[in-house]
Amino acid sequence: SNRALAYLYMATGRAPEAEPYLKIVADSSADATGKLILADYYISLARADEARRLLEPIAASTGDPSAANAATLRRAGLNVAAGQFDVALQQVDGVLAKTPSDPDALAAKAEILFNLKKPDEALAAAHQVTEGSPHSARAQFALGRLYALRHQDADAISALTKAVQANPQFAAAQLELARSYL
Repeated sequence: SNRALAYLYMATGRAPEAEPYLKIVADSSADATGKLILADYYISLARADEARRLLEPIAASTGDPSAANAATLRRAGLNVAAGQFDVALQQVDGVLAKTPSDPDALAAKAEILFNLKKPDEALAAAHQVTEGSPHSARAQFALGRLYALRHQDADAISALTKAVQANPQFAAAQLELARSYL
């Protein structure tokens, strides 16, 4: 399959060779999944403009709310990477207005509020997501970073350990956990 071949190229450090196969997947998908995969590929290669072009129509679509939310959260991530935290927060709040308990949106909100230097609001959002999704690596990571910021080292280590246990490949969580032990 085209998707499997693309993943093979990416896994073996030959990402540029994956693009034509991912484009075929995007063009042949009956739903937005293929385009989201291609957008993720562009994001991973820091090709934000190409990712945005794919994500904007999906985010604006009313046919598949789940795909629209996923596209909106990816767009918010691009805005965070560009330092546009207020725009990203508006996008995430839009997702939360439709699906208030969306764990990815809540975790994104916690991370954005962290970057906006609003630790109390970020902590509230992180707690909300960990209550609904206690095994979410992203949520535990956000919670751990917030605890570390507040110098609550034991709580930070606990949350970051849970993040690493949930996703052993989560390098940022591993790094933050190491910092917490210093």
